[in-house]
Amino acid sequence: MITEKHMEAIWKKMARIYGHKWVSNYGARDDGTWFSAIQKFPEESVMRGLEKCLLRPDPWPPSLPEFCQMCLDIPDVGTVVNKLLNQDYSDSMSLAIKKKIGSWNLQNQTTKEIRQQVMALYESTYLEIVSTCSDNKTMIQSMTNREALR
Repeated sequence: MITEKHMEAIWKKMARIYGHKWVSNYGARDDGTWFSAIQKFPEESVMRGLEKCLLRPDPWPPSLPEFCQMCLDIPDVGTVVNKLLNQDYSDSMSLAIKKKIGSWNLQNQTTKEIRQQVMALYESTYLEIVSTCSDNKTMIQSMTNREALR
């Protein structure tokens, strides 16, 4: 779990990565918004998010939802559509949306229809995953289930 000391270190790291853009957008200290969103994430997940910040080509800092997405390794809509078309359910988002759409529909619908369904389901599924993964035990189960699928 992330503590307030971790949050201070995260804030400093983001300021070193993004410079004035970070402080201009989010302030010199967290007002509690970021901490409340990521405090229950496993430390490893937050480290993954920070590593992804270093690798992304965008010179602007991520928004809080984008950072959560990077921490939890949730693919974007286009990636989910491609994974579903290739029957790749190796991440929690693709697997959850596959269950909602159904195997039969995935095999019998057009790419356009699948894309529309993914777009309609993405936000609610994202919120479900984030709220589920804020519990460490569930996060570990989610990772274990993902490994079992490989």
